[in-house]
Amino acid sequence: MKIGQVSAASGCQIETIRYYERIGLLKAPARTEAGYRHYTDADVDRLRFVARGRALVARRVHLPAVPGLQR
Repeated sequence: MKIGQVSAASGCQIETIRYYERIGLLKAPARTEAGYRHYTDADVDRLRFVARGRALVARRVHLPAVPGLQR
């Protein structure tokens, strides 16, 4: 999937996806011969998970730590 498709599927803006790559929240995807980023379904799932977490933080919902979740 290209970044635009991932953006649409995950609800994250393209710049947000690139930012998450820069800070290491999302691993850098493989690139096509033309240099396009190529994402997987697992990347979309991770972005959705992060977006849900951000929404919970915005609502100040307290969640216990999840073992093994750290990257």
